[in-house]
Amino acid sequence: MAKLTGPLFSMEARGTMGGAVTYQKGFGGNRATRVPRHRDALTSGQVTQRSVFQVASDEWRWLGAEGKAGYARTGAEFRITGWNYFLREFLKGRVRGDTRLLLPAHEGPGASVLLDRSGYGNDGAIVGATWVQRANGLWVLSYDGAADYVNCGDDPSLDVGTGDFTMEARVKTSYTVAGQYIMSKREGVIGYEMARHPSGSLNLFIGDSGGYSSMTPGPTVPADGLEHDVAIACDRDGLATFYVDGETKTQSIATRNGSLDNASILTLSSAGGEKWKGDLFSHILTHRALTVGEIRARCLARRKFYA
Repeated sequence: MAKLTGPLFSMEARGTMGGAVTYQKGFGGNRATRVPRHRDALTSGQVTQRSVFQVASDEWRWLGAEGKAGYARTGAEFRITGWNYFLREFLKGRVRGDTRLLLPAHEGPGASVLLDRSGYGNDGAIVGATWVQRANGLWVLSYDGAADYVNCGDDPSLDVGTGDFTMEARVKTSYTVAGQYIMSKREGVIGYEMARHPSGSLNLFIGDSGGYSSMTPGPTVPADGLEHDVAIACDRDGLATFYVDGETKTQSIATRNGSLDNASILTLSSAGGEKWKGDLFSHILTHRALTVGEIRARCLARRKFYA
């Protein structure tokens, strides 16, 4: 709304004052009313778009000056800024950056595939998992802990080689009997996995040709039937950072710096191991080690989406 013009206590006043009072045209003059507050619908499409926008903002921030200049030049041809042109292309799935998998997973009943919004086309085929509706109307996938998983294929973009990477997800479970995989790409002992350990701790499995490590420094992923944000960021020359709802722990992974590439599919839950029992959504795989600040910012934004 425009700023206030005209005498404050008059029928000619126009605009908004203090973000609280606005003058709207009415019979005989302009009337003072409250600024209209529209209900946040939080539809599946809206939350999906917000999730993608959030990641697009990070991808733009990671671009070097040369990359941004390239988008600026092309954007000028359409009379828009480089950022706006980049965002348009990202939302259309035409940008291939460090984000290799972006699955908000809110398609809902009738959908048998989760659409990957990263630009790499790593769509996930749903195997057994069913759609359930949250209290706010959003649809998410629920896994039975016995046979359900999502198959995201074995595209080379899902192999991280010797590079850094980060796995993220939003999870819910009440199951405490066994371990549960959240995201897995592993063939034998080579690959990477994020899971909830039987002890309750967030778990990282990482294996290369020289061996493997299974790490559970914490923090705990509560089995309380509520939703929690989890992430593991792997700096292959240093530390893995484990994140659950703002709490972090670290552990060295410097000895596991060989290639993690393998011919296995990437799964949400697991095709052959201990499967997740509960809800899983908002999976992201990034080919860089996010900082704690970056992870925290994403998680805080997701909490607003899913409030």
